[in-house]
Amino acid sequence: MSILIAFTLMVATPIESDVNFHAPEIKPGMTADDVTQLMGRPDQISRMILLRRHLEQWIYTEANIRIDLMCVPGEQPRVIQALGGIPNPK
Repeated sequence: MSILIAFTLMVATPIESDVNFHAPEIKPGMTADDVTQLMGRPDQISRMILLRRHLEQWIYTEANIRIDLMCVPGEQPRVIQALGGIPNPK
């Protein structure tokens, strides 16, 4: 029997907008170290603890960017998606 434990260390406010946004420098598959080199340390980190892994949301308040990372033990955390930043070109 699997037990799924979800725990949020800090509640992050979702980025709300009527416009579709993206963070052009941040690409899926980048490591957490790559993101930290580009953006610096996040203002806020939220975690959801799952069985054998956890998800992190990094919030950069000033830039209005949220970065979602998958964290698996023994591996570098990797970017799943980045939201916010500048409007997508139309």
